[in-house]
Parts: sequence; structure tokens; C-alpha cells
Amino acid sequence: GDSADKHARELQKLKDEHANFAVAHAQHARQVQDLKTIGQRLAYVEQVLTESAERHAQEVQLLKESNTKHAKDVVALKAEKAAQASVAERLQHLEKLLGDSADAHRNELQALKVEQAKHADAVAKQAKDLQGRDAHHAAMKERMAYLEK
Repeated sequence: GDSADKHARELQKLKDEHANFAVAHAQHARQVQDLKTIGQRLAYVEQVLTESAERHAQEVQLLKESNTKHAKDVVALKAEKAAQASVAERLQHLEKLLGDSADAHRNELQALKVEQAKHADAVAKQAKDLQGRDAHHAAMKERMAYLEK
């Protein structure tokens, strides 16, 4: 994104400077031909080489700094991508746990409903039996009352 755009601008700047250097170099070459003495030519060549070496050293330093920043950006992007993958994996794990939990709760609820229905049937049977006993006891009381008279 931004890092790539910045690097592209810096690269274009370096290319433009290189083109300017080529033009300057051509001019210097013509000037060198105009110099009369070997001493003058040698002094001029030393000056041009020194300037060129300094300019190149600066450009190399800029490239190194740019490369270092780019490397840090790449490391940060890799870490961010790894964190995103980790988040996705964690989310997938949580979704699985929730699904498993929902399934377990559904099964447990169904089992409780079955047990509750059995319990309700047992209570109804006991109530019916109790009514039968009460009726039988009432009949027994009437018989006892009749016998006691």
C-alpha cells in the first residue's frame, strides 16, 4: 500500500537523478576534452569522481534506509496476517464449541422431556391408584359403620 507507493516514488526520484547525472556526465565529458593539460584533466577527473562517489554513497544510504523500512513493514504485515489467521482459527474453534454445546443442550433437553413425561405418567398412575384406595377405604368405613350398629 503506502510503503510500495513511497518506494515507487523514491525509485522514480533515483531514476530521474540518474538521468540528470547522465546529462551532466555528457557535459563533463565535453569539458574534459577542452582541457589542455594532463594535470588539469586529472584534477577534473578526480573532482568528478569524488562528486559522483559522494552522490552515489548518499543514494546507496537512502536505498539502505528504504530497504530497512521496507523489511520492517514486511515483518509487521506478516505478524498482522498471522494474528488475523489466529483470530480466524480462534473464531472457528469458538463456533465449533458453541455448536457442540447447543447440540448437547438440545439432547439433554430432549432427555429431560422424556423423563418428565415418564414422571407425569407415574404421578397420574399414583393419583388414580390413590383415588381407587380412597374409594375402597370409604367403602370399608361404611361397612365398619354398618357392622358397628
